[in-house]
Amino acid sequence: MGRFIADFYCSECQLVIEVDGSSHEGQEHRDAARTEVMEQFGCRLVRFSNEEVLDDLSGVLKQIRTVCGEA
Repeated sequence: MGRFIADFYCSECQLVIEVDGSSHEGQEHRDAARTEVMEQFGCRLVRFSNEEVLDDLSGVLKQIRTVCGEA
């Protein structure tokens, strides 16, 4: 999307999921620009940390279902 590549994308829900690791620390400005571009494409963007995915996958999946309107 634009100059960015989404980690995960669901066209049916128009949802982008980003999983952020330590490389995103101090990159808040870049992440905000990434979110803005993806929203311009009509997408919602949800961010999770690597730790959330590794330590609480069921919670992450619950949040994704909620955003998609399936909860």
